[in-house]
Amino acid sequence: RYRLPPRLDVPFTQETDCTRFVHGIYSEAGHPVPRIPTDGFFCLSTFKEVPDSQALAGDLVIYPGHVGILQKSGRVISATLG
Repeated sequence: RYRLPPRLDVPFTQETDCTRFVHGIYSEAGHPVPRIPTDGFFCLSTFKEVPDSQALAGDLVIYPGHVGILQKSGRVISATLG
């Protein structure tokens, strides 16, 4: 289901990339964030960087060229990881 770039006329649950996945999950939870390139998340005042030891479930995990969402278990879910 991972496609870069994804077709936007298809639901994100069927075809997505990492930023569209995060946008879709957060939007469905009532916390819409813009769909922007991965490096753009560092520019959003909505988010702040925290040490790994302070990360909570639902936090974004951002690394070069990819973004995912931290689960309560400590695993990261994303468009390519689950």
